[in-house]
Amino acid sequence: MRIYITHCSNKKDDSLKNTSLKVLPERLYTARMLQRFIKKCKEKNANWAIFSDLHGVLFSEAEIEWYNKYPREVSENEFEKLVKDVTAVERDLFLL
Repeated sequence: MRIYITHCSNKKDDSLKNTSLKVLPERLYTARMLQRFIKKCKEKNANWAIFSDLHGVLFSEAEIEWYNKYPREVSENEFEKLVKDVTAVERDLFLL
């Protein structure tokens, strides 16, 4: 299985801020670059995910609340957890 991953963006749908609503990444992230990435993956029927500074690897079907976390705010412990998350995803995909 092949999966395409891109980074997250601080541009999000602000109408979701402070609502506690959980939505798909394609609705939450509004940056043009991310929207183009998602559109292209959908056109190619490709699996995709977004790497979040808060959540790690977010697959297209993940539902999350609006959040704001800048890369510079990621602690060393959080960074290690994010790296483990990516490693676990790689291992799981390799086993498929």
